[in-house]
Amino acid sequence: MKRQSGFTLIELIVVIVILGILAVTAAPRFLDIQSDAKKSALKGLKGAISSAKEIVYAKAVIKNVLAAKGTTTKLDDIKLHLGYPTMDHDGLGNAVLGLNSDWEVVTPDVTPTLEVLLRSWNAFSFKDIDPNGKGWKIDPSDLKDKSKSKGCFVVYVEALELAENLPPEVYLVDNDCG
Repeated sequence: MKRQSGFTLIELIVVIVILGILAVTAAPRFLDIQSDAKKSALKGLKGAISSAKEIVYAKAVIKNVLAAKGTTTKLDDIKLHLGYPTMDHDGLGNAVLGLNSDWEVVTPDVTPTLEVLLRSWNAFSFKDIDPNGKGWKIDPSDLKDKSKSKGCFVVYVEALELAENLPPEVYLVDNDCG
């Protein structure tokens, strides 16, 4: 008489239950990967914008194309204000490769402050995220403390003319990238 070998039904059920328990405990770690990827992409965008503004400014200084106050000029198809890229398509959009095609300019809800009246700024986010549906909020005076702003975007604040010119600033808000 031959003896058959194989798994019993009970053994198969035990293996399936163990795999189910592993999946339930491991799944939450892998489900948050999309949020982490978006945060990393935003950090890369912030770095690209910061580098581009400094490189463009250095080229403007070398070529002596720092426009007079209140005016703009161009350098290699990049529109400049005080030697830095302006916040529009012709300025920052031409200075940062892929900014115009891969990212979207968004206008989150803004708490009006004196800084908003003095300085122009744009926020850049992923094309597939609807900022208005998420209720993103920016108080420009709170951008240095990103916990006070809500959203998933990078903010470029254009250079400001004062007695001493203020260079542009780049802020990252990534506390709602889910």
